[in-house]
Amino acid sequence: MEFGSPFDNLAKAVEYDFLTEISPGVWKISRRHDKVEFIAHDFTDKFTDNPHIPLEKGGSDFYHLLHSGNAPLEEALSSVLSHENLVSLVDWLPVQKTGGGGRPQLRYYIVWDFCNAGNLGNLLVEKPLAPIVNKHPPDYDEEPFSPNRVLDQGLTEPPEPPRVMFLPESLCWHVLVSVLKALAWLHDGSRQINSHGNGNYGMTPSRDWQPILHRDIHPNNIFFCHPRRREWYGYCKLGNYGSVSISNHHHGNGKEHAASRARSKPLAPPPEKGFQPLRELVQLDAKWSYTYPEQREQPYTVISEWRAFGEIMQAMMIPPAQKNHLAYVGMTRVEENLRYSAYSSGLKNMVIKLMTLNPDERMEDGSYRFSMRTCITSRLCVDAFTAFQHWRRTGDLEAQSMIISEQELAQQLAEDNAEEERLTDSRREIEDILTAQDEHFRDIPRERELIAARGAESPVNYEEGDPEDMDDGFLH
Repeated sequence: MEFGSPFDNLAKAVEYDFLTEISPGVWKISRRHDKVEFIAHDFTDKFTDNPHIPLEKGGSDFYHLLHSGNAPLEEALSSVLSHENLVSLVDWLPVQKTGGGGRPQLRYYIVWDFCNAGNLGNLLVEKPLAPIVNKHPPDYDEEPFSPNRVLDQGLTEPPEPPRVMFLPESLCWHVLVSVLKALAWLHDGSRQINSHGNGNYGMTPSRDWQPILHRDIHPNNIFFCHPRRREWYGYCKLGNYGSVSISNHHHGNGKEHAASRARSKPLAPPPEKGFQPLRELVQLDAKWSYTYPEQREQPYTVISEWRAFGEIMQAMMIPPAQKNHLAYVGMTRVEENLRYSAYSSGLKNMVIKLMTLNPDERMEDGSYRFSMRTCITSRLCVDAFTAFQHWRRTGDLEAQSMIISEQELAQQLAEDNAEEERLTDSRREIEDILTAQDEHFRDIPRERELIAARGAESPVNYEEGDPEDMDDGFLH
């Protein structure tokens, strides 16, 4: 692919190198200044039927929808789909494409993050490596079963099965925290986890945020990137936005009476359905609420996202026994699924919380258990991150050895700062040398400079020189 750039709007194209066409219209590209790779998806057919006509005149309705008004949706999409744990929308790229001596065509590409290490679905295989058997005592508060424990009926209870693991606990924590960060951003507009000191953490939801429901939380939509330094795992990102629903729900400004927002929540149709009127969704939500397993006509909510992700986490912790591993996990209660797993109690408790948390749960006196029942995804994310940090401080060898990306980013920043200081010192030394040279030559008298210049410009006169020093090219 070659670039022609006669127009200003094509200047962006020279910032990238198009490397390989992975499939028709999908390219792996590289940003020139840092060699970071991305995926460029040809979107021209969505923008126009005739790429030879300028979009302002021949653009499709979809194009004009994205670019209408004072605040184009193109900018809003780029802002919303921009998070370290989402497959982010990086750029919109017009490219003049030529080939085979034909007429150049203006093509439009959307540039996305390139997750070059596959997806979680590739790891949930039917016959994995031999499951890890933990021979250590179980890590939870209950008293372990004894082979000689006698039941009320006078029977001896059989020995407890060995405790097993499937995927490494460090990977489970990595996926748990990463995907909850992505959901906290989509649901609440909470971009990052902030440290408040003394092991306390928090997130700051956006007041003007309209919750976004992904509606397709699936192992194949959880992607990985290769590590860039010594960290154990690269970025984990949630992607595939084909079923996304913007709920148009508002969390409130904190001034309304609590009763007026008692059952206020973002609602969307089930993933297999298209549009449904909001009134219908509200009626169905009143009928089904948070029923689990979810019914076919049950509206989709943030709790649906938690449960879908909770099932994925269980599938990571239970060795597969059937081809449809994920469906098999959903047939059994989470407590039973994790009963004999050898993972830490902190991880198991977080997965149980994902599956069982109900924001509408009430106390015996009728009051809600959660006084603030909005932005709970952000609270779940903070709880998971806090539990992860606690696990890393335990005596578990895997926990102590794990290197996380934040450590390597801090090390990279320190190395970059040290390199910048070294370059600054080098530039300062060069400037000092040049300044000293300037001062040295300014001290030479003007007469000496003129004499030196005159002598350098005068031709050599061999006639006035010593004959012995002359070489006429002949032998005497």
